Amino acid sequence: LKILSLHILITALSRVYGYLWLVPNNEDKKFSYSVLLGSICYLLMTILLGPHFKIFGVIASFLLAEFSVLIMLIYTSYNLKR
Repeated sequence: LKILSLHILITALSRVYGYLWLVPNNEDKKFSYSVLLGSICYLLMTILLGPHFKIFGVIASFLLAEFSVLIMLIYTSYNLKR
């Protein structure tokens, strides 16, 4: 469960990109869209990994979903900067 502490770092970085970059630039919809896609990703991966790997599958799906949100926010803010 120590790997779950990575969640704090990933979530903090995604919130920085979301609230400090996208929201002030009137890109609220893109921020909400990336969080929605991350939630869908989390649900699908939990359904797929949960039965096979139990708690470790749920933790992995949680971290992968947060990481996917972070990647989408970085990509969106990079395109906004250009």
